Amino acid sequence: MDFVFFLGRMHVLILHVPVGVILLAVMADWLSMRPRFANLLQVSTLLWGVAAVTAIGSVATGMMHGAEGGFDAGNLDSHRFYAILTAVGSTVVWVLRLKGGPAVIGLAKAVGIVTFITMLLTVHFGSRVTHGERFLSVSVTTHSPASLAAARSE
Repeated sequence: MDFVFFLGRMHVLILHVPVGVILLAVMADWLSMRPRFANLLQVSTLLWGVAAVTAIGSVATGMMHGAEGGFDAGNLDSHRFYAILTAVGSTVVWVLRLKGGPAVIGLAKAVGIVTFITMLLTVHFGSRVTHGERFLSVSVTTHSPASLAAARSE
C-alpha cells in the first residue's frame, strides 16, 4: 500500500500537464477557425490525445492520493467527479477527431469547450481540497488597506 500512496502523491506533479494541454488545445481549436491558422486543427488533435492520456493518468494518481485520506469529503467528491468528466471529455474529443472526420469537427469543438469548463471546475474543487475554502479570500482580507493600516499603527 505504501507504493500506491507514493504513486498517489505524484498526482500533485502530474495534474498540471492535462490542465496546460487542454488550455492549449482549446486555444488551437479557436485559432483554427481562422483560415490563416487552419493547420492548427491537426496540432489540436495531437493535443487532445496528450490531454486524454495525461488526464487519465492524473485521475488514476488522484484516486490513489485520495485513498490516503485526510481530505474534505465533499470537495474531494466534487473534484473527483469533474476530473473523471474531464478525462472522458478529452478522450471523446480525441476519438471524434481521429475517427469522425471533418463532419464532426464542430461537435468535437463543442465537447472540447464543455471539457474545458469541467477542467476549470476540477481545478476549483482541487484547490479547495488542497488549500481550503478560504485560501484566496483570507489573503485579500489579511492584506486589505484597512488591516495594513491597523498593523502599522500598532
